Amino acid sequence: MTSIKYFWDNYKFIVSLTVVSFLVFFLFERLNPDFFLYDDNSTQFLPFYKYNWVSLVENHTIPLINFHQYLGQTYLAQGQSGVLYPPVYIAAFLSKLLGGDFFITLDILALIHIIAASISMYCLLRFNELDHKISFVFSLIWVSIPYFIVLSKGWIIMSYFLLYIPLCFLFLLRLLKYCRMRDVLLLSLVNAFFFFQGYIQNVFIYFVFEFLFIILYFRFGLLELYKTKTSFFRQLTLYFYSKLIFLLLILPLLLPVLINQKVSAHRSEQLSFLTFMRFYVPLRDFLSSQLFLFKKNVIFGVDSEIYFSGLFFITIFLVFIFIKKKIDLRIEHRKNTIIFFLLALSALVFSTLFNSVFYIFPLFNSFRWPFKYLAMFFFFQCLFTAILLNAVYLKYKKFRYLILLLCILVFVVNIIMISYKPQNVTARKPFYRNAGEISPYLGKENGRIFTLGKINNKKRSLYRGELFATFYDEFHFAGYDPLVSKENHTKALGLGQTSNYKGILSPGLLKYLSGWSVKYFIVGKEDKNNESKIIKRLKLVYFENDILIYENPYSYPLVYYLNRDLRITKAYFNNPPKFNFGVNKITVDVGGSPGEYMVLNIIPLKNYQTFVDGKKINIKVNKIKDRLTLKIPKDSDQIVISYFEPYFYYGFIISLFTLFVIITLFIFKRV
Repeated sequence: MTSIKYFWDNYKFIVSLTVVSFLVFFLFERLNPDFFLYDDNSTQFLPFYKYNWVSLVENHTIPLINFHQYLGQTYLAQGQSGVLYPPVYIAAFLSKLLGGDFFITLDILALIHIIAASISMYCLLRFNELDHKISFVFSLIWVSIPYFIVLSKGWIIMSYFLLYIPLCFLFLLRLLKYCRMRDVLLLSLVNAFFFFQGYIQNVFIYFVFEFLFIILYFRFGLLELYKTKTSFFRQLTLYFYSKLIFLLLILPLLLPVLINQKVSAHRSEQLSFLTFMRFYVPLRDFLSSQLFLFKKNVIFGVDSEIYFSGLFFITIFLVFIFIKKKIDLRIEHRKNTIIFFLLALSALVFSTLFNSVFYIFPLFNSFRWPFKYLAMFFFFQCLFTAILLNAVYLKYKKFRYLILLLCILVFVVNIIMISYKPQNVTARKPFYRNAGEISPYLGKENGRIFTLGKINNKKRSLYRGELFATFYDEFHFAGYDPLVSKENHTKALGLGQTSNYKGILSPGLLKYLSGWSVKYFIVGKEDKNNESKIIKRLKLVYFENDILIYENPYSYPLVYYLNRDLRITKAYFNNPPKFNFGVNKITVDVGGSPGEYMVLNIIPLKNYQTFVDGKKINIKVNKIKDRLTLKIPKDSDQIVISYFEPYFYYGFIISLFTLFVIITLFIFKRV
């Protein structure tokens, strides 16, 4: 069946899925504007995606490092930034086009992936030769499962997972059935897109179950069902070809992530057992959720309706009558049902306390929170339930409308489950800055920001650390990055997540922070630091909405000179050189420099390169007092310090060549 003919035969259902998905999305937005702009979406992913747009589209540069947070931290190499994921740029463009800013980027991304997920699931079910209408209603059920939608409100990556599970499985089944090189390449490309979205744990979880599926697939001898002359060896060979091509395609992200992980503060070794097992699914809570008995706050403020499966009792009934052999299935459907049932059961078990047995295995103990395996449970449950219900639908013609009505009811119940409590996620709402509102930040060129204590304010997100400085083009002393390097993390006082320092500002701490160019201290009105003697030595420059901002007169410049004795004089302190922080580089005008050395107040990570008056020069980068320090060449006017990620470029060249070969094969119809 050609792609055009396939679409023509199914276009009514595909268009209907698009319309219904959009209407459901519109309902969510009406009930709760900015439905997908909570928690990490607000504090992490939105700043990421804006920075990606500004860097790549406006400055034509792939962002490799982020100077806005953590004294200069690696950016692309931390993975989740989504630098290489094309839908990010499509959504950012549409957000700017429709809203004039970036604030609806996450909602647009969610809409794109929900629509694409419904179509992908429909195509997967139709590929398994299920009826059009059954495929249609189960595709709607798939994109209405509370687990995915509720979690996507705070973690947009779950909407990506919603799409790529059925899409990857569709191309996997095509490869196993047709054994064509075309399907090998398409599967590799889809897997690569999945990887480039950035959340590697979801990719790992998917591949665990893909591997289990392959084992069961050959164990039950499904290759014998297809009337081809291909051998077991050819199917397996093509499958491994797809994985090899996939690895070649993802090298631009995979290599930097692996290198970065080795020096990370939190992920260079296996997780602690408590971190690994946090947020497992108690079987009792799972079962009670099917009876609408929900437990509050099971995961970051989310209630246990994310465990709810509208298909649960339908599934149990269908499995029972299937065991009693009251449903006749074609042999391929029967074996597929058994495989999908076993995989669903495995995924449910993996999400419970049983997951602790995997702690002894490498890779498994690098990823946390067993509840994430529930995604695969819902997927396989949806598949085998659809196959069984399709058989009932075809056998009992008198009850067809009743069966469809039952499926639609499940869809409606799921939507109600999502909608009845729209605030059901950690409620750090969007950090809008109203038109004409005075910015609490006073210019990144002046220095860094440091947040003291807890900010009790409706707009507290404006004043927290995390990644807001990246969004607003400011500098914050700390930040939020799961793969932040040990060096960055240590020098930033071990701050993470909210980046708020909860202690008292002491003379020693003030001296340390001043040395790292902390110019502004943001303090809540009720915080105890407001009564300290140290804070009164600073200048109060802003007081509004229960927020106080103090200016630090002792702050070192972000860039300054040193004399030949590596000391800073008063003249150097008061008259720093002109500089500009750009994407991956810092440009400093040193014409007529009075000093012999120059200090850039960032962590001297590896891979910095130096350009003097446009020419690359090998200047020794010193690590004086943990700052990036270099000697100024004589008669130079401008120095550019640029961050270079060699493993990204090595991987990019290999990936680009692989993509070129794939495109060439398609053009010349060799596949």
